[in-house]
Amino acid sequence: MSDRHIGNRVKEILAEAIDRVSSGGTMKFDLRSLFYAVRELYLKRFVGKPFYKDESRYQNFSDFIRRYERDVGKIPGLVRGPRGRYMAPEYDGEIDSQVREGVELDIGSANKVLFVEKEGLAEMMIANKFHHRLDCAIIQTQGFSTEMGRAMIIQAEGQGHTVCVLHDFDLSGVMIRECLTRPTNRVDIHLAKEPVDIGLNWEIVDEMVKAGRITPEPVNLVDRCGEPAKLDDLLARGEITQGAHDFLQTGRVELNALGPAGLLEWLEKRLEELGLWKTVPEDQGELDAWVRKAAERGLEEVKKELSQEIFSDVLNSLGLIDVWNFLMELVKQIDMSSDVNMGLVLTDIKVPDLEDFVDTMRANMEKYWTDLAEGIGQDEAERLGDEVDKGGVAGDVVEDDNVIKARGDAVMAMRNLR
Repeated sequence: MSDRHIGNRVKEILAEAIDRVSSGGTMKFDLRSLFYAVRELYLKRFVGKPFYKDESRYQNFSDFIRRYERDVGKIPGLVRGPRGRYMAPEYDGEIDSQVREGVELDIGSANKVLFVEKEGLAEMMIANKFHHRLDCAIIQTQGFSTEMGRAMIIQAEGQGHTVCVLHDFDLSGVMIRECLTRPTNRVDIHLAKEPVDIGLNWEIVDEMVKAGRITPEPVNLVDRCGEPAKLDDLLARGEITQGAHDFLQTGRVELNALGPAGLLEWLEKRLEELGLWKTVPEDQGELDAWVRKAAERGLEEVKKELSQEIFSDVLNSLGLIDVWNFLMELVKQIDMSSDVNMGLVLTDIKVPDLEDFVDTMRANMEKYWTDLAEGIGQDEAERLGDEVDKGGVAGDVVEDDNVIKARGDAVMAMRNLR
């Protein structure tokens, strides 16, 4: 009995099963709970008729529900748990979210999206801050991309982001990459254009093996799962070359075999070769502007600290806390004096050449370029801060004629209050 006949019977009882598992529409339910409600009704209603095969019945049912919802629409009340995770870098932290329905993709300060086939590998990359080091958002969906996972990757494509795929070089890895761009029997949503295949592919593996960087792992394709036929189909569709086909019949290479440090080193080189390295300033002008703005903000803080220092000194020496006309005059004079000096100081801000700045980025891979520029600007503000008060601004302000007059007026005001 084919799954099509079983599916037709399931359709007959599906509404009743949904009503039962949802307690008349009052409760949300998951797919496995619906499966058991369907199974119970099926065995009672169709006595002696075969249900899905024991070894794969839940997966067959899951495939049926996907096709059913594709044709009819989403089943009300059916909830699905997260199937994967995405992590993206932000200027001052990171964006962490699950891959599930309704999640709006936000890749933060990343310049690309990297789809990773394996959960463990992706978690290792995140733990070692690959997303910061490589300016990428990492998405993993626990093996073959799920409908929700594909929807998230399609979001990235729709937002104009570069989508890359990272996979093992074995039958599953090649098929995972292929399935992102073509419909399957289970899922028919896919990317509109080919993602960037980071690897592992045959050219990379062949080079690594010949260089002695990696040793292939032997494999035996399983006939009962149709693996030899699937490999032949990949060759026929042009997804792999004859050399790759011959290799994959008996061997495979996993990304994990490179180790964390080896994988990071290879990814940095590979992404740079593809023009997908970290985000860098567009030109020297953008870098200059960012560093100067950071330095100006830092010097404004220096100016405020200077104002407060003189303000406190005068209050302590004169005790004229309530005489605001004197205080306001003092603050105005401080602003005028320090602004003049600050204008001269700002011309001395030193900005590194863009080429030297990129070298600094290589030595600080976990930082986004604007964070580095901000730090350079703050260092410049600290270096130049003393220049704002060069020549004794504090002493000059306190002895300024306008300040002396204001102080005299304040003293007279205090005497009149007595």
